[in-house]
Amino acid sequence: MGANIETRASTKYNKEYADFSDRAHFSAQSKLYPDIFGVDKENIEFEFNTGEVMEHNRKGEALDGDLGIDRVARIDKGGFKEPIRVTIQERFRTPEFLGFNDITITEWNNASDRRSEFYKLTAHLFVYAFWDEKRDKFLDAIAVNTYGLMNRVVRGDINYDRKTNCKDQTFLIFDVDDLEKYNLIEYRM
Repeated sequence: MGANIETRASTKYNKEYADFSDRAHFSAQSKLYPDIFGVDKENIEFEFNTGEVMEHNRKGEALDGDLGIDRVARIDKGGFKEPIRVTIQERFRTPEFLGFNDITITEWNNASDRRSEFYKLTAHLFVYAFWDEKRDKFLDAIAVNTYGLMNRVVRGDINYDRKTNCKDQTFLIFDVDDLEKYNLIEYRM
């Protein structure tokens, strides 16, 4: 696969995965985000926080590395003096993972003994989508209210499972039915 470099948080950075996510995000700008926010694509401006930007930019490092924010959207809804700012954590998956009816959030990097996405997550929305790159088509997508999710976890209301991936990171699995039960889904394709 692609070249791996160590980031500040000692997690392997894979350029191919980052490039896939960036391509999916660019597609989502016109095919997903207008529906999520209920505006035309021309009314949404994005600040990017790609792997390359993060590598050479302290703000990008802080947003993703410390706060779990991949993108900042500025939505011009009209009637306001400035666009409304919404922070987003994105997870784009390939079609082979579509049938699980869940979302996953990395929790801990065992190799470096450091926190991962779950403990950093301060974004307003967690956008979790399945993108078929060959057809440039989103097969399923949800946007989860992250504050609501964290509150339900803290309260012990929502069920989750914990597993370890091939990068030696633990990740939490949340069933989409539970997310719906607690009204945590802000958008569903």
